[in-house]
Amino acid sequence: MIIAGVDEAGRGPIVGPMVIAAVSGDEKAAEKLRELGVRDSKTLTPRKREELIPFILGIVKSVVFVVPPRVIDLNVKKSGGNLNDLEAFLMGEAISCLRPDEAIVDALGSEKKFADKVFLYSGIKVIARHDADSSCVLASTASVLAKVTRDRLVRCLPRAGSGYASDPYTKRFIDRVGKNPSFIRKTWG
Repeated sequence: MIIAGVDEAGRGPIVGPMVIAAVSGDEKAAEKLRELGVRDSKTLTPRKREELIPFILGIVKSVVFVVPPRVIDLNVKKSGGNLNDLEAFLMGEAISCLRPDEAIVDALGSEKKFADKVFLYSGIKVIARHDADSSCVLASTASVLAKVTRDRLVRCLPRAGSGYASDPYTKRFIDRVGKNPSFIRKTWG
């Protein structure tokens, strides 16, 4: 049985893109990932995440979508402020590209409702779990791939602190440059 794991990085920051990553593999691939020490990207150092990438890419199939702030802004405005719909659509598209037997995604809101939304776009059985990136090694792998991809892209941007709207350094940066640069979301409150 081929299982996909799906997660995102960059949903919360006002600076930089959001990245959706999906990976797929069988139980043998999942076991290799566990042996490598793959787990939720938040529990690994940046260096360890980078070191894992070549091994991950040699074990699983993968799909990565980079969603620029402009696309996020357009979709959030169109949906009345709902980023979950965009994520469900992109997760569904990523799953469709991999064509697994089923997929495990990191849930947003109600697990059942989110699974139903992602299924609508993928046509593949979806299990949505809160903290799937902590409990499923394939979702953890997607978490690592999404985080590394986003980190690499953010390193190319001007230094803006953490990129979160609550970060005082980020606030000062945005006060200085405004919301006009293309790497800053406009739909942030």
